[in-house]
This record gives sequence, C-alpha cells and structure tokens, in this order.
Amino acid sequence: MRYWLLVTSFIFSLAACAQEAPAADGKKYVEGQHYTRLSAAVPSIVDTSKLVEVTEVFRFGCPACANFEKAAIAWKPSKPEYLAFLKNPVIWNAVTEKRAEAYFTGKALGLEQETANAIFDAIHEKATTKREANSTLTKDAQIVDMLASLGADKAKAEKVLKSFGTKSMVNKADSRARSFSVGGTPELYVDGRYRITISGAGGYREALDVATYLASKIAKERGIIE
Repeated sequence: MRYWLLVTSFIFSLAACAQEAPAADGKKYVEGQHYTRLSAAVPSIVDTSKLVEVTEVFRFGCPACANFEKAAIAWKPSKPEYLAFLKNPVIWNAVTEKRAEAYFTGKALGLEQETANAIFDAIHEKATTKREANSTLTKDAQIVDMLASLGADKAKAEKVLKSFGTKSMVNKADSRARSFSVGGTPELYVDGRYRITISGAGGYREALDVATYLASKIAKERGIIE
C-alpha cells in the first residue's frame, strides 16, 4: 500500500511539473489557470516551420480591447522574431463587420497600425456619447475620410474598401473567430491550440507574457529555436 502511495505521489508530481514549467522570467504558468487548451486545434495561417502564431481576437467597440491595444503596442518591440502576432476582429453584427472592413482596408493600404489606432481613438476617445460611439465608422464615407486623414489616397481607399479582397479578409476573420469559439474579447490564441483570457492571465501585459511563454515552448518543440 505504501508503495502505491509513493508511485501515485510521484505521478502527480510529474503532472504538476509539466503544467507549471517556468517561463524565462521565472514565473510559472499553469494550464487551466493562466491558459486553456482548445478541444480542437485551429490551423495556423503562417509558416509554422519558422513562426509561431499568436492571434488576438478583438472588437473595436470593446473598451478592454482598446486598453489591450496599448499594452500590445508597448510589448511588440520586445517580442521574439519567430512570434507572428495577428489581429483578428470578430464579426458579430453589421457594425463590427463595417469596422473590420475599415481595418483590413487600412492594412491593405500599408496603414494597419495607424488604422487600428484611429478606429479605437474615434470610438473611445473622440466620441462624446454612447450613441455617437456606436455610430462611429459605420459608413463607407466615414471610413474613407478617416483613411484619407492618415495619408491614403481617397479614391484608392474607396476602391480597396469595396474590393473583393477586403470582403475576403473579413470573411476569413469571421471564420477563424468562429473556429476559436470565442467567448469574449479580447482573447489570445497561441498556435491555434491555447486560449488566453485577460482575467485568467491576470492582466493585459500578463496575457502577452503568457503568450510569449507558450510561443517559446512551441518554438523549442519545433526546433525553430534551441
């Protein structure tokens, strides 16, 4: 009986070590607490022989997403080169769809971060009422004017906004968000296998730290880094 107790104790100890592997900063991230595993993996859209995908699923009208954006901007200069950080807006209604079109148009025009900044700012900083915030950047004319203010050619911006390519990117973002079975925004998905929530990680920067830890772990498994 004592022998089996020792064996059982040893097995549980191994499981605990596997789940609480320390990150480079010495912190321990525990599966089921700081991150969870998806029941079915979602295929990555990057070259997984060289990169580890981290996808942020977000909504422009979400205040937490606006705060997370600031943390992500501060974190990006220090992220490892093999970590590919992708932004994936959710498409829950006509408003989120139109703002996703605005974002992907800006991305196609080479103004991805500038466009994201402008959308968040228009909704959360410049709008003075909830009604105004809800109607901000929901019309093509508003979006084209916003892109023009960022330096884009107005005629080109209008053409790209209405293009098949932009519609295709919106549809793909919608499909991926549905595949992740998003519960709320913002959420991070690492390698299509792990979900990180802000509450589970303990904060915005903490969520990015967990994502960096998991990406490093996966990169080592694949031989991308030593």
